[in-house]
Amino acid sequence: MKNLLGLLLVVQLYSANSVAANACVDLFSGKQAPQARTVDKIQVKDRFVTLLNNLRATLSGKLATVWRSEWKTKLSVLRSNEYVYNLVKLNLSPETLSAVLKDLDPKSEGFTRQVHQRMYELQVKGQTNANDKLTVRDAPPPEGATDSTFTYYTKPLIDATGAAKHQPRIRTYLREVNFEKMTVDVPVAGSLANGSKVTITKKHDGAFDLNVNGESKVLTLNQMQSRFGQTFKMFAPHGKSYKLEIKSALDDMIQSPKYKNLNGNHNVQKLDVSLSQAQVDMLFAPLKAKNAEGQKAESLARLEKITHEISAKDPSLEARAKAIFAVLAEGVNGNPLFLQIEGATAYHRSAFESTSGFQTTVDRNQGVYLGNMYSPKGLKDPTVVLKNNNRLATGENDARHVELKLPINLVVDVMGVKFSDPKSATLVQHQPFDQGILHSVVGLYNGFVTNINHPGKFNYLRASATELITTDGH
Repeated sequence: MKNLLGLLLVVQLYSANSVAANACVDLFSGKQAPQARTVDKIQVKDRFVTLLNNLRATLSGKLATVWRSEWKTKLSVLRSNEYVYNLVKLNLSPETLSAVLKDLDPKSEGFTRQVHQRMYELQVKGQTNANDKLTVRDAPPPEGATDSTFTYYTKPLIDATGAAKHQPRIRTYLREVNFEKMTVDVPVAGSLANGSKVTITKKHDGAFDLNVNGESKVLTLNQMQSRFGQTFKMFAPHGKSYKLEIKSALDDMIQSPKYKNLNGNHNVQKLDVSLSQAQVDMLFAPLKAKNAEGQKAESLARLEKITHEISAKDPSLEARAKAIFAVLAEGVNGNPLFLQIEGATAYHRSAFESTSGFQTTVDRNQGVYLGNMYSPKGLKDPTVVLKNNNRLATGENDARHVELKLPINLVVDVMGVKFSDPKSATLVQHQPFDQGILHSVVGLYNGFVTNINHPGKFNYLRASATELITTDGH
């Protein structure tokens, strides 16, 4: 039972240290709020143009994880539900639509989540219709659990005009279990930062079987809550590793005479590699050097070490890893403290996809964590951030973050693009698609856009979040 008891002890220690972890609470209130919400930007100068061109040159080959357009808008719960209602109405057959919407209230807080869950259940049971044009991407968590996307952020990289060009993000997935809401005999699985596998199962008598790496202990509800609090936070089964992403804004301009709210500079490319917990801890650990020259050398050595580790494990990833870590090296050259985590976001996502090629997502329960990302031992793992850090959240009018994403070939064929580099146009691989469905969805989204600047989550929440949620829930 050594591992199991160790788990209990660790979680209790995190809970006991929550007061110390929140020593910076005053920075989030009163006159200090603007200071707490500011994150320095790093201008990339010398090699910026060359670096960007080199990254774009990878878009035609295996390095391209994503080349697409992204639009983002902020909506109220009611308006977001209206978008989802129209989305499924446009893309599902009458039979599937009836099953999905039966007895649901489009005005309720949980409408989008329930639509997503019902669509997934129909897919799993093979009860969808050949005429359905919309699917859902991810399995919903078991009853009593909620899954969230957690993303660490560094300082953003900008060009000489001040426009954001590269945004490094370190992403994983978490699962939070509410013991009282669990269903009997439906296990909820996840893992800890150290890799230990955890399964919690509610029994018929109200007790809980807590299994860690194959070792079980039966605890009552009171025992579970006294040890862990009202909920237990762990990594989701699909969050066993981290994804290090570099999202680069391209200088192309979308030029659609019909969908004017979607025009402008919205093309992006995104490269990513997977990192282990140990690699994340090492890459973003506090720097030991005390002067700028030493900090720069220490940071660049970390990048070189991880590039080598990734390439040695999978030689096919070498070129991609070099491209990604070259961007990070630019950040270090601009600021030796670049490899320090500034904050994080967490949110619950419902993702819908189409056979025509579009993807649209609805993010709810959004929050941003600013500062206080380190403990005396190093970078806090995401479960500790969620448990012990204060969170800035959106208000009623911008409670939902809704995105539309189209691969580059559809953007060109449906809307029109003026490429900053004409050679890029020759790299687009055109494919047949359902023009009617795609135009109707793009038109639908165009009508819901509230801000043509389409700000991203981290920047928007830092500037606009109106509610402070402390670790005691207030």
